[in-house]
Amino acid sequence: MAKRLKEDVEKIGKLRDQAEKLLEDFIKDEPVGSPDLPEALLKLAEIKWEKAREKYLLDFAAWEAKAPPKGAAPKLDLGPARALVSRVIKEYPGYPQYDLALYVDGALAGEEGKDKEALADFELLLQKYPNSRFAPDAHMAKGEAAFNEKADWKLALAEYEEVLKHPESELYGLAMFKSAWCLWKLGKEEEAAKRFTKVLELTSQKKGGNISQRKDLESLEDEALKALVDVFIADEKTSAQDVYVFLQKIGGEKFAGKIMR
Repeated sequence: MAKRLKEDVEKIGKLRDQAEKLLEDFIKDEPVGSPDLPEALLKLAEIKWEKAREKYLLDFAAWEAKAPPKGAAPKLDLGPARALVSRVIKEYPGYPQYDLALYVDGALAGEEGKDKEALADFELLLQKYPNSRFAPDAHMAKGEAAFNEKADWKLALAEYEEVLKHPESELYGLAMFKSAWCLWKLGKEEEAAKRFTKVLELTSQKKGGNISQRKDLESLEDEALKALVDVFIADEKTSAQDVYVFLQKIGGEKFAGKIMR
């Protein structure tokens, strides 16, 4: 299996290199203003992003393996990928999937650690396309910025609430969890506890998916349990019986055993 996997990865790499060359030739030969150019630019940007990430991971592993002094750690360079997306944003404002271009540039900027540029993209996306399929992602990014950088719980909560309007989103569980934290920080302990319990209900229902998705759910469940315990022990006078009665009241008695442990 390891041999087969290695061979398949090598084949994929070769095919990707061929696709990259074909797209570069197409973009070079296609006349400016062609309706097919934006999609080609975004496809090529995706390939450049994949190759940049792979290079970064290899470089970082090599850097970690070096004996001190190691020097500066390698950085992820997504400049070539973002340059292609930038062309779509600047040259093709009428592109039917313009919101996709804004989302991709914001995601790439965030991955590079350029949070201000990422937020600018997401702000524009929400202004121009409030009903975009990427709206939950944009609101989540804004919520995370308010939560992590500003500790503005009220603003963060408002953004997470926007994500919670989209229960089909993969970010729904995380938004529920972070909104619960905001409520706790705002002194609304009972509402916070109810939402932490809701997170546990969500994670207990969604045990399918791939390995990565299951790990994310397990991690979210673990964090929700810890957070719920933090809410309960904030007051040292709270007894185990108090917690159990409260959980019954908010419909979380089936998680009582885990929380008690």
